Amino acid sequence: RSGGRGSLVDIRIRGVNGNGTLVLIDGVPSNSPTLGSFNISDLLIDNVERVEVLRGAGSVLYGTDAMGGVINIITKKGKGDPFLKINSDGGSFGTFKETVLSGGAIGDFDYSLSISRIDSEGRFKNDDYEDFNISSNIGYNITDKMVIRHILKTVDSEKGLPIEVFGSQTFDVNQRMENRFILNSVEFDRKYGTIGGEFNNMWADFKVQVSLLDTREKFFDPEDSGEVFPFIYTSDIITRKFVTTTQYSMGYGDLINFSLGFEYKDDIGDL
Repeated sequence: RSGGRGSLVDIRIRGVNGNGTLVLIDGVPSNSPTLGSFNISDLLIDNVERVEVLRGAGSVLYGTDAMGGVINIITKKGKGDPFLKINSDGGSFGTFKETVLSGGAIGDFDYSLSISRIDSEGRFKNDDYEDFNISSNIGYNITDKMVIRHILKTVDSEKGLPIEVFGSQTFDVNQRMENRFILNSVEFDRKYGTIGGEFNNMWADFKVQVSLLDTREKFFDPEDSGEVFPFIYTSDIITRKFVTTTQYSMGYGDLINFSLGFEYKDDIGDL
């Protein structure tokens, strides 16, 4: 982390820079198309079931973004009776967090939802931070072996940057950074189970996932009052990532496993 809460957090595995660590959210590559890394500081974990980490080079399976390793953040799936939970927390430096959690299963539907917000005044002037997250995972069992699922993850944050990046002063009272992250993903999973007869231990699985990821990273530093050498800077990076994957797996018991996959990815950036 390069500063207080909300500052850039660079994930490194085995000494490789952030652009060599691939971050997946429910299997969707989420690294920035322009920066190459993934800023995890704004991502709240209220609706996260588990985090899987692959240490070491994974480029053979995941491409050049996975030279150091792979991190897969998996959201919760609803199960059991529906519930609703509301939490509120507070801490030092005017820090407050509010969370609404809901999840469960109703017939063939299951859902898991979290809405979270963090506000903090920070330790210094212009060190405040706001972060708003929505995470949902909704599934429908078409049959006992066929499931369609929609995953949504949104992040909207704003952070004051009290330390001057450019210019002649040490502290800055109006330097700001805004981040927006919207992930939409639809997944279809068809399990064929065992075939029967002499092939009783043979199984197969077919998956298709289509995802759209929109991000916006904005940095702006207006002129400061009394600055000897005024420096005005604005950066607004808008990106869109479209990813579709198809995977067919089959095997015989635990001894043989065959997998064939196809992935198409299109990155668009506007600087």
